[in-house]
Amino acid sequence: MSAHLRILMLDMKNDFVLRFLLMLAVGIICGIVGMLIGAYLGGNYAINFQLNGVRGYEATSQVGFVVGAALGIFITWKRMKNK
Repeated sequence: MSAHLRILMLDMKNDFVLRFLLMLAVGIICGIVGMLIGAYLGGNYAINFQLNGVRGYEATSQVGFVVGAALGIFITWKRMKNK
């Protein structure tokens, strides 16, 4: 294997790791934002909503975190795929 091909393969591995870490970081940040929005909505409007043995703002913040993280990862993946 030539040195040029070996360097190219290392760059591809580093690029994959950086993209994965970026998607993970954006997912966590969007999940936290979604959790805060869900807690606000659950505390004020969905008081009787129940999920995983909790209700109100605790339950809707769980849903907000999952939805926010999923949307953040999906949007980041689509933007990186187009570039």
